[in-house]
Amino acid sequence: MKINNNCARKILLEVEKIPNGETLTVAKLHEKISEFTIEDVLFIVTLFNREHYLIVLDKVSYDDNDVFRDHKIKCLSEKGYKTLDLIRSDDIWN
Repeated sequence: MKINNNCARKILLEVEKIPNGETLTVAKLHEKISEFTIEDVLFIVTLFNREHYLIVLDKVSYDDNDVFRDHKIKCLSEKGYKTLDLIRSDDIWN
């Protein structure tokens, strides 16, 4: 599957908004960025989790993508913040 770069950037931007001590389910994240498919969101969240860009909790059940819609995203990792800082600006991105 090809990575949707716009979706990946939006995921990092949305995860950064999660207040300290709170979480965001993958399903709620998808609602916030509904212009992308749930398959794209699940694929990218799984990839970001595996590569340590995000911290995902409640991995009690798995599908082919390792992350279910009800899994909770806690926050960006240090690696995630560094990556987001490189692509945050619309001028750089576009």
